[in-house]
Amino acid sequence: MHPERPHPRRRYTSCVSSTNIARTLTAATHELGYCHWHPHELGHIAASLMSAAGIPIETIADQLGNDGTRITLLVYRHTTRPTISAGNAMTQHLTE
Repeated sequence: MHPERPHPRRRYTSCVSSTNIARTLTAATHELGYCHWHPHELGHIAASLMSAAGIPIETIADQLGNDGTRITLLVYRHTTRPTISAGNAMTQHLTE
């Protein structure tokens, strides 16, 4: 067996590589009952949460490793406030 390839029956590995990170994230999300997730999606989530917390776009772009803020604004940052507000409204309605 190749030394960098995990045993076929092991779901979580200790060897750090982009393939193993993607494989581990997919296994964990499937185990929790979610669809396939890719590590790239975590960048979208991180950017959106940092933006909602008021962190400057320059800092977010730097954390994501983007070269400038344009890609961060266009691709990664998504508005979370309407989703959070809708969730709060639904929770409030259910608890009344």
